[in-house]
Amino acid sequence: MSFPPFTTDEVRRMLLESEGATLPDGRKKGHAGERHVSISNADLDWRMRYSGGTVAGIAMYTAFLTFADQIRTAVEVLNSAQARPDLDRFLSDRTRKQCDLKDIVLTNSVPIRMATAAGSHVYPEASFATMILHSMAGRTRSIHVQTIFARIAVAGLD
Repeated sequence: MSFPPFTTDEVRRMLLESEGATLPDGRKKGHAGERHVSISNADLDWRMRYSGGTVAGIAMYTAFLTFADQIRTAVEVLNSAQARPDLDRFLSDRTRKQCDLKDIVLTNSVPIRMATAAGSHVYPEASFATMILHSMAGRTRSIHVQTIFARIAVAGLD
């Protein structure tokens, strides 16, 4: 079953409804805005150094420069041909509680801030995005957005 494309307004609502909220079991806090929008280089550096960094298996932290960039990227991810098979299965089978849309190739690159062990910088053209979704009644399209972030191509991660 194919579902109608996601609109900019729907995606904005999904992100806002999910931000700071958890699933009914108290887990999977929506943090797309808190951790991935309008964060300074210094704050990303701090997260990289003191929030686990590569020790936790995270090689980079990224943030969109603006909420509008995040929304535009989320719309592209949700409507992409690459994400569509997994997303259609998730939307049609509500016993599926989570949908990980990993490393979706962006046709419209987006500027991001990125922190690695080497420091933080603004990169003008991130070309991949990941979105983690959960099923939750009462939300726009019954979707809780745990996170969305973008990244650049990095040797060893692709």
